[in-house]
Parts: sequence; structure tokens; C-alpha cells
Amino acid sequence: MLTWEQQRELYDHITQHARWPWLMLDIEFPYKEMLAEAKELNRQGYFIPYNKQGGYGTTEDGTVLYESLTLHGLGKHHVYHYDDYGYEPGTERQVPYEWTEVAELAPITTDFFKNKFGYRRFNRIRWQKLHPGGEIGLHTDGDTDKNEELLLDGSWNLDCSTINISLNMPKNCKFNVQHYGTIPVRDGTAWLFNNSWYHEVIHNGTEDRYHMIVHGAPDIRHWAPIIARSWKKYFQSVYCDNERE
Repeated sequence: MLTWEQQRELYDHITQHARWPWLMLDIEFPYKEMLAEAKELNRQGYFIPYNKQGGYGTTEDGTVLYESLTLHGLGKHHVYHYDDYGYEPGTERQVPYEWTEVAELAPITTDFFKNKFGYRRFNRIRWQKLHPGGEIGLHTDGDTDKNEELLLDGSWNLDCSTINISLNMPKNCKFNVQHYGTIPVRDGTAWLFNNSWYHEVIHNGTEDRYHMIVHGAPDIRHWAPIIARSWKKYFQSVYCDNERE
């Protein structure tokens, strides 16, 4: 059993210095119920096209393949970064984020984040829906002026702080990270993600994929033990796989 100091040190290393693209998280959440709420919001027409990254949300004939909806943020249809809405870069602490009007329509999802997720403050929480045949093209959410060689040789320490949550992961849908391969996403999995690495999602399945992305300030007392046991689980899986080989 790691001491609190060791857990905190491991947390700081993984989130700030390790430059890992992802760490699967050893947590459970009511993903089936959360998925049902997301589907109901979709049925009621709340999702809107998401076209931020190179216009891949809509095809040339106008077919929408990628959509979004905000649970916590500037508004239910404010699905992009705060500086896309007139706020100056570097001022996110002053942005008036709040629970949007759809929060009351997703009580299980909202309760999970408010009372069980262990964050001191939320910035954005969004649902993302990718249709069958859709593709989120290879991109980075980091500073594209940075040279990729700096990332690979360790000169650029990246912040691994975004949490991604899979409500469902249809067959033949892949979440790929350049240089690292495919993230082992399944229904009801979550992972700490460094979205500065180039990544893509290719959906060749037959049903909509629902995903959530969480930005904010974690409560270290809550998350340090989770990161520690998640790391231990990852390390043991790699060690056991190597032993079998």
C-alpha cells in the first residue's frame, strides 16, 4: 500500500511529467443509465453538429456525423473552447461556467459528476456523439506550433489531465493515438488522456457512439489514490503479459 505522499508523487508524475498519451482509470460509474439519458437527450433534439476540427462533423452533402452537447459550461450549445466565445486566452478561471439547462434532464449523469466524481471545479463537461461512418480526423488539441520531435524526445512535458468517458463503444469503432496505437476503450471505461498527442476516432460500426469529455480541477485527495491503483493495474497487466511471453 502506497503512502499518501507516494500517491501524490505518482499523481504529479503521471499528470504533469510522464508524457503518456493515456492511462485507463480503475473507476466504475452508472454508464448504462448515463447512456440512456444521453440517448433521450438525442431523441429530444438537443445535440448540435460539431464542426470545430477541420469541418469533419458534416459531409459535403450536409449529413451530420459528429454532434455535441454541453452539460456544464457556458451554455448547452456552447460546445467549443471558452476563447471561441470572446474570452481572452489564459482567463479560464474567470469564465462563468455553470450547469446548463439540460442537467435536470440527465439526473443520474449530473449526480455522478456533482457528488461522486471528485472535482473541486468543473470547466466543461460535454457529450460527444459520433454516427456510424463518422470519423474524427487526426488532430491535436494542444499547441500545434510545438514541434512533434520535442514531444517525442521528452523536451516538451505535456499535461495529462483531460478525462474521457465511454458510455458505449460500438464494434468496429477505434480510438487511435499516433505512435502509440489504439486505446482499449470498451463500454463503461474511462481514461486520463493527454490530448496533445495526435489522435483520431474512426467509426465503422452500426450504432451511435456516445462519449463524454471532462475538464476541470480535480480534488487531489480523491484522485491520487485512483491514479495510483490505475497505474498499478496497468503495470501488473504489462508485467503479466511479458511473463506469459
